[in-house]
Amino acid sequence: MVSVAGQRLLDYENQKSFVLIVRADDGRTAAAAELRIELNNLSDTAPALKDVAISVDENPAIGTELYDFNDYRTNSDRDLDGEPLRYWIVSGNEEQAFAIDFTTGKITVARQEPIDFEKRTGFTLLIRAEDPSGVYAVAYLDITINDIWVELPPIKGGTITIPEKSSEGTRVYEFEQD
Repeated sequence: MVSVAGQRLLDYENQKSFVLIVRADDGRTAAAAELRIELNNLSDTAPALKDVAISVDENPAIGTELYDFNDYRTNSDRDLDGEPLRYWIVSGNEEQAFAIDFTTGKITVARQEPIDFEKRTGFTLLIRAEDPSGVYAVAYLDITINDIWVELPPIKGGTITIPEKSSEGTRVYEFEQD
């Protein structure tokens, strides 16, 4: 029987296979055979993500790309083992304001209404990246919403005269929009 005696030596990245010469001897006759052991490459390296803080102007257009997550060691959507990554928004996506591309990690605007400074000043999304073997990493995306001055439509003014003893609630003037 052949069994593993030194697990730390079984590392695909250092040595992909082993060749053993197995000898059997019963005292009268002996035989030898070559046994080749190939290692499977298990994904033993978790993806590497960084926490990120960004800001976005309120009411961005649907589809606007806000950030592109990837493994910062490979600068791609593959981990150190070359395995493709898959991405999820785990939490913080109230009102489904954002979407993430499952294969590229790109965060985009899915709904404009929730991204309004007057409703909230930001979001904190928890992002998960996972390789096919289930090894994963998480990172936070802090999104600050910038308040944008919304210009009011111009109005026409004028001069009017009202009686000095006008009662409370008397309509004085109604503005017209240009």
